[in-house]
Amino acid sequence: DPNIDKEHIEIDNDSPYPEVRSAVANTDDPDMPCTTIRAWTLGLLAAIIIPGLNQFFFFRYPSVNVGSLVAQLLFFPVGRFWAYAMPKRKIFGVQLNPGPFSVKEHVLVTIMATVGGSSAYATDIVAVQRVYYNQQFNFSYQWFLVLSTQMIGFSLGGVCKRFLVSPPSM
Repeated sequence: DPNIDKEHIEIDNDSPYPEVRSAVANTDDPDMPCTTIRAWTLGLLAAIIIPGLNQFFFFRYPSVNVGSLVAQLLFFPVGRFWAYAMPKRKIFGVQLNPGPFSVKEHVLVTIMATVGGSSAYATDIVAVQRVYYNQQFNFSYQWFLVLSTQMIGFSLGGVCKRFLVSPPSM
């Protein structure tokens, strides 16, 4: 469009911080694969295994916490190995191995591991009710308590996205 000043758009989308500008490009490569079977499989695996380990070790002393950095470091070689070992086949029209393990796939796996990495705080409520107050509730109460508190947190994150994520200065 001849009416749009491309330099102004470039400056508007760029971060005011030089550290961010030097580390993160403000352009996107649309040819780089992101939502692949590999990324979703590894991300869901990380989002299931890491919270399970964290919840298991939560009641142990000394407790062990498996953070998102561990997932980020562990799943990069797994993704590279998948790119090396998997055949280039299509199953149900989806490519099993779309090429090298990309940065976008690694970011997606890390985000999935980070979001699911910590245990839900409502599990503490269930544990305290059982141990200290001797209140035994059925599984549906426990499930809906944990689910509702998690959904409230995610919805507040969605509301705040406009202010905390979208501005380039953040």
